[in-house]
Amino acid sequence: MAKRHNMKAEKAKRNAEYALKYKKKKRAPVRRSATFTSSTPDGATATAVAPRMAGHDAICSACGVATTLPFKPVSGKPVFCRPCFLKEAG
Repeated sequence: MAKRHNMKAEKAKRNAEYALKYKKKKRAPVRRSATFTSSTPDGATATAVAPRMAGHDAICSACGVATTLPFKPVSGKPVFCRPCFLKEAG
C-alpha cells in the first residue's frame, strides 16, 4: 500500500517557500531624530539640535490653568491641559 502524504502540510510548505523567494520584504521604518551631524569644511563634525516648533498659549476649558499647545487653537472649541485631556479621553 502506498504511503499517503499530508497534502495540507505540503501546500503550506510550498506557500512558505514561494513567499520567501518571490515576495518583497518589508523594510523597517526609518526613524529620524531631532539631532543630526554634519561635517564642516575642515573635517570636523558639528552636532546641531533641530529647533522645536513654537507652542501656543491657551487656558484650559475645564480647570482654567494656563497651558502650551503644539497647535493653534480654534476659537469656539474647548482646549484642555494634559491632565484634563487624559480625563476626558479615558
